[in-house]
Amino acid sequence: MSATGFVGSKFYAWDENGDPLAGGKLYTYEARTNNPKATYQSEDALVANTNPVILNADGYADVYLDGAYKVVLKDSEDVEVWTSDPVTSNLASEWINCQTPTYVSSTSVTLAGNHTNTNKLLRLQT
Repeated sequence: MSATGFVGSKFYAWDENGDPLAGGKLYTYEARTNNPKATYQSEDALVANTNPVILNADGYADVYLDGAYKVVLKDSEDVEVWTSDPVTSNLASEWINCQTPTYVSSTSVTLAGNHTNTNKLLRLQT
């Protein structure tokens, strides 16, 4: 088995003020269900993450996907920040080797080509 990075090799999250979501919790489920589904610490998928994945003080964690997921991000107090369903490893692979977005505000980023979009872009919402 191999897994694909959520967005590159690190999953990042920010709060509504644009600060890192320190201690945030990333819950992962089988797509369109509430059945927990494992993510992995690396692309070899040998070591599963905890579920939820706890984001570090800088608001990130190594998260690799295998297949389709429902993803729920909560803050450290378990207040939901967003949900995306489905998120697939196929979709995530399209992001690998892309340029890193530059933070503009809590609701937007810029990318090469001077494109600006809401941070939903980073959430892989479909």
